[in-house]
Amino acid sequence: MRAICLASTKNASSSKKNWLTTSPFLNPLDAKNEGRCLVESVKLLYSFEEYTLPAPPPHSYAYCSDTRYDERIVDYVKRVDVLYHEATFQEDLAHQAAERFHATARQAAMIAQKKHK
Repeated sequence: MRAICLASTKNASSSKKNWLTTSPFLNPLDAKNEGRCLVESVKLLYSFEEYTLPAPPPHSYAYCSDTRYDERIVDYVKRVDVLYHEATFQEDLAHQAAERFHATARQAAMIAQKKHK
């Protein structure tokens, strides 16, 4: 698209109070043009579909930070593609995990399994 734009300068002392420009890159609907733009011609040479691929389906993930085991999390993460659940402790230290409000690796895996049911 080529636009013909007639605009005036803001500086009244300028000798160039009006100017005429043509540009293939100028957007006639752009407010920065400060003037009236007339569309000279529109000719579609190529469609973007000829050069691009459709966008892939979006992916989602959930990040469960270092939290204790709580099955209510499953309702929030069941529709995500990837679950990242931090687990600070192995199962042999489950008592420490509970004292510090952390999940074990086994508990994180249980959330992942319940997510798929």
